[in-house]
Amino acid sequence: MDRFAELEEKIVPLLRPYVKRIAIYGSYARAKRPTIATSISSWISSLPTRGLPWA
Repeated sequence: MDRFAELEEKIVPLLRPYVKRIAIYGSYARAKRPTIATSISSWISSLPTRGLPWA
């Protein structure tokens, strides 16, 4: 399983109700062999809030 498929399997189900789009960039996205020290940089576009109308 490639590293992006593993992320998608674990992260997307948790975030699906709250986000519109997720992007992975930086060293994790470019690395051919990420290590334990490789950070994951992400950009997340959230859905409109579903809270109280004045919040």
